[in-house]
Amino acid sequence: MDTIKLAQNFSFGDFAGRELVKKRLNEGKKVGLHEALYPAIQGYDSYYMDTDVQIGGADQTFNMQAGQNFTKKNLRK
Repeated sequence: MDTIKLAQNFSFGDFAGRELVKKRLNEGKKVGLHEALYPAIQGYDSYYMDTDVQIGGADQTFNMQAGQNFTKKNLRK
């Protein structure tokens, strides 16, 4: 139930719009559900850990942005 509540804060369209994901879908390749949930879980991790700065590779940019967006929506008071 917690995962479903967390996922409500994210858009599948944003995930599916990523170039890498679009390319794989257009090629008829599988994109796993775990891949779609990963940015949400990493985003929550960033929020929970109360991070101000994240360092990651270019392949992690979308996931790090997910954390920033989630944190903005759920600012602690």
